[in-house]
Amino acid sequence: MMSGADVERFFKVQFADVLICHFLYGLIKISVVLFYKRIFQGKTFNACANVVLVLIGMFMAISFFVSETTPSLSKLTYSLSYSV
Repeated sequence: MMSGADVERFFKVQFADVLICHFLYGLIKISVVLFYKRIFQGKTFNACANVVLVLIGMFMAISFFVSETTPSLSKLTYSLSYSV
């Protein structure tokens, strides 16, 4: 069984992991859109790509501040019971 300190450390690591992953997913999306902007050059496409870049930036900001990082108790007991 995991002690209380181990469970607390698990949640701290999971919290940091979720924040980093959301940030990195946003950066990957931005890099893909910027790559497409270099390939396809047109006024309409540039306008659409800029809108998508703004949406991705908003997604990154929102997912940083509103992230569901605490699993439910049932998920925790399931993972603890099968980790031994």
